[in-house]
Amino acid sequence: MNPLSGLTALDFGQVYNGPYCGFLMAQAGANVIKVESLQGETLRSSNPKASATYPFALLNGNKKSLAINIKSEHGQALIQQLAQKVDVISENFAPGTMSKYGIGGPALTALNPRLIYASSTGYGNADGPYRDYLGMDITLQAISGVMSVTGEEGGPPLKTAAAFADFIAGTHLYAAIVTALFRRGTTGQGAIVDISMQDCVFPTLATTIGSFYAQGKQMPRAGNRHTGNTLAPYNTYVASDGYIAIICIREGHFKKLCQAMDRPELAEDPRFHNFAARCQNVTELDAEI
Repeated sequence: MNPLSGLTALDFGQVYNGPYCGFLMAQAGANVIKVESLQGETLRSSNPKASATYPFALLNGNKKSLAINIKSEHGQALIQQLAQKVDVISENFAPGTMSKYGIGGPALTALNPRLIYASSTGYGNADGPYRDYLGMDITLQAISGVMSVTGEEGGPPLKTAAAFADFIAGTHLYAAIVTALFRRGTTGQGAIVDISMQDCVFPTLATTIGSFYAQGKQMPRAGNRHTGNTLAPYNTYVASDGYIAIICIREGHFKKLCQAMDRPELAEDPRFHNFAARCQNVTELDAEI
């Protein structure tokens, strides 16, 4: 199925966040036109072996391509013309970039009331204290609190290797666009969609936030163990052929694990006979596994 078939979108996305949203639209059948500067989008590289060239190809397949100088009057006029013919415009420029050139959401939706104008920035376009700050994946992981809870106990804060803040924001931007398109089908009206990367990241900290309120204090970084220390076993373990990740979310899971390890007696060991005991003796449990 191609649920967005027949729709056209201009994708001004940069790096990961915006382009991933455009990629999802293209995969859903939309006619996506990637708009770049005359020098090419940031993720492009003149070195064909540079690591950035591979994600660029991954995220921009199934899109058409167009180069426009948005700083020129000719480029701005061209975008204004295109805005009257397309269904969606998405971008993740620094806050206010498009509006500075007269091609932001209010200006373009005035030309085309059915247009969905979608923007994703680090902290949203509302009048918040960080609105004008630039946002990239690592800075969002830092300021949202993700890095403060990632890493080994006693060690420094770490970012995740995956650029998850960028990609989760791109997913939310896509979802917001689809929601606005659904609403347009009922009302006939377009919308200006505003996605904050930080808002997208906060829900991923549900376990950490819940642990804070339950414990009344910030829990130490836990490495690969459960953040709130309420599940055990929950870790990666050395195996004969590499590593294995194990999680037991029910008592029955732990009993089956003990049987699989040929250690059924561990399920009856007072140190490990229920969740509370296993969490209290998690170091000994991990050593046994």
